[in-house]
Amino acid sequence: HLTLLEHLDKLLDDAQRVIVITGRQELARLFSDKLQARLAAFLTIPLQASDQDLPARTFHYPDRYRQIIDALAGDLHGTLVLVGAGIFGKKYCAVAKQHGAVALDLGSAFDILAGKRTRPVHSIADFLDIKRESWITVKAD
Repeated sequence: HLTLLEHLDKLLDDAQRVIVITGRQELARLFSDKLQARLAAFLTIPLQASDQDLPARTFHYPDRYRQIIDALAGDLHGTLVLVGAGIFGKKYCAVAKQHGAVALDLGSAFDILAGKRTRPVHSIADFLDIKRESWITVKAD
């Protein structure tokens, strides 16, 4: 999913509406500023318990999971749904697609967008350039 990052700006520019599902709450303002009225929803989930910055574990399932499923239950034709929700992300993408959306599981790419290297691949991915502005640029080949 990291290779999708080089296309993210184009995908966002072309989308009529966007729904974002992620644990990276710090990205809400960035998506809101970039998409303005086209951001249909920014749905947050608890970060994984392995994140060092978490003071205590908050469970994603069942309450927040059910709320997200309900939020995806409407007509989503013309909507791009970007998901970074671990194992639940697969289900969220499937539900969004069933309701007419184009859904992409960006996984840990949301961590990259937030300026965090949380996986070993983030350190060795030579095509990524993480900037202080918490958005990404892709090095030209």
